[in-house]
Amino acid sequence: MAEPAWFASVPVQTFFGKKMVSVDNNAISDYLLRGLRDDEIVFVFTSPLLMLKLARQVIGEALMPVDFPPADRPRVWDFLTGLQDQRKLVLLGTANMQPGQLRHYRHLQHLLRVNIGEPDARVLADGIATGVPIFTRERRLREGLVKALRNAALQTNLRANGLATTYQGIIVGPVPVV
Repeated sequence: MAEPAWFASVPVQTFFGKKMVSVDNNAISDYLLRGLRDDEIVFVFTSPLLMLKLARQVIGEALMPVDFPPADRPRVWDFLTGLQDQRKLVLLGTANMQPGQLRHYRHLQHLLRVNIGEPDARVLADGIATGVPIFTRERRLREGLVKALRNAALQTNLRANGLATTYQGIIVGPVPVV
């Protein structure tokens, strides 16, 4: 299985000793419930070279998928449990953040909500604050981040705190044209 071009830029998370991306609920739904199987998404969910992280917002969305019938919930739960059993997935919500990360997370949510809805702002704030890039296939989230990064207050905050300031530093994959 070929590694996606972006894989080389994903940092190794020292605690886990592996490269890690945070996946959003759309990626889980695309792979598991919609059955999309392009090379990139198959790599994300099956490669032993990459660990996955679910942020607090995504944990809730994945276990309670609004777009799918309640009967799909046990299937999602079993899928995520299987990934945990393989040591491929970790659930790391705000309770696992260092105090500084949590402060950044809360402030970033506010700054991101200028251009992005609250759930997506939480997902992005988590990835930025923890330094774990986000794998998403959600056009709205990706385009919202491009717009948000044009906000001077957000850029000032990111630079002042040594956080990623570019799309490529926050989200893996191609930059959308907006």
